Amino acid sequence: MEPERIKILIYESYAHKIYGTVRYLLSIFKYIDRSRFEPLLVTSIDAEFLETIRDKGFRCIVQSTPNVLKKHGGQIMKKNFFYKLMAGLAIIQFSCGMFKLIMKEKPAIVQCNSIRALLTIGIAVKISRIPLLFYVNGHLDNTILDRIGFWLSDLILFQNETNKNRKYPKLIRKYAHKIRVFQEGIDLDELLFAQNNVEKRLAEELDILSDRFNLVYMGVISPLKGVHYLLEAIVELKRELPDFMLYLVGDHAVNEYIGYKKQLERIIQSNGLEANVTFTGYRFDVIEILSMMDLAVLPSLSEGMPKAILEAMALGKPVVATRVGGVSELLINGVTGFIVEPKEPHSLAKAITTLARDKELRRRFGVESRRIAFEQYSIRDSIIKLEELYLELTGNIIKYRKN
Repeated sequence: MEPERIKILIYESYAHKIYGTVRYLLSIFKYIDRSRFEPLLVTSIDAEFLETIRDKGFRCIVQSTPNVLKKHGGQIMKKNFFYKLMAGLAIIQFSCGMFKLIMKEKPAIVQCNSIRALLTIGIAVKISRIPLLFYVNGHLDNTILDRIGFWLSDLILFQNETNKNRKYPKLIRKYAHKIRVFQEGIDLDELLFAQNNVEKRLAEELDILSDRFNLVYMGVISPLKGVHYLLEAIVELKRELPDFMLYLVGDHAVNEYIGYKKQLERIIQSNGLEANVTFTGYRFDVIEILSMMDLAVLPSLSEGMPKAILEAMALGKPVVATRVGGVSELLINGVTGFIVEPKEPHSLAKAITTLARDKELRRRFGVESRRIAFEQYSIRDSIIKLEELYLELTGNIIKYRKN
């Protein structure tokens, strides 16, 4: 008799558009072993990508949060005491609804991919006595809330050693028995398909010229991504290389970042960069766009294990990125790209200019990047490791190995 499938309830509070975390979620639903696992996605918003999951035959449940919790987590923490109190009461209210849902669905594991998600439903999970997996997507920065998150969790996954060891050494030692480093991968099959099926009309639509130096930033347009430092670097680049185009692929994602995009537009206008910088907005064909670029740039101030870098590497593109999060664990400085310090536009400009002037160097970096990506970062391998962690958490690993 085959063992019963293990139900995994994945709660995602930031399921707006298909950026890093959501793409990882899609990979779980695409590659997980359906004969052993039954993932269920619960989100706070009925986003478009849920249809992709439903089309694969999986269930999605939308559990709308109270209005006070719909603001970005960082914005809530900046509010006054009364607002925070209201947010706390809203979490208790929402937890009651989640507890009922958990009792109805009876999952074997609950998984959260951000401290916000974990704190929103952690009380309900703790009361239900179901194992809670906390996947730290990025790094942690709130001493009080992070400690609560560690206490609530039964298994804590960091994306890389750098972020795991970045903060809280005493806390890491205290909870060492439930902390792991889990390396994400990328969908190599999907990348190859996109690369081999680029339509000519895309180059015409975005004015991508093969005889011009084209570089791209991919991700949310937010202050934490350091795009303003990239624009400062571009001002320097223009003095050395007038004929180039920077494509900013992404949007503000949440309302709190609308003002930041306007700030970037002012920087562009004040420095006469209108002919050199293009905002594409959010795109579903980001991989196709990346495949036509000469260089990918990530000027972030904070990262986990950025997929944008992995995707660029898999497509044979050199990368210039800042030394944050797991970047140093992905890139080999001077071999697959250049790593510079964050908040240093001059260093960023110097690295970009070096690669812009040297086509052969870009080719060498690209060849080595592609080799590493295909050898070490397959999403299929990552999902297999995640399944083993699920089995470990539920105590079913021996049972399934025997079967």
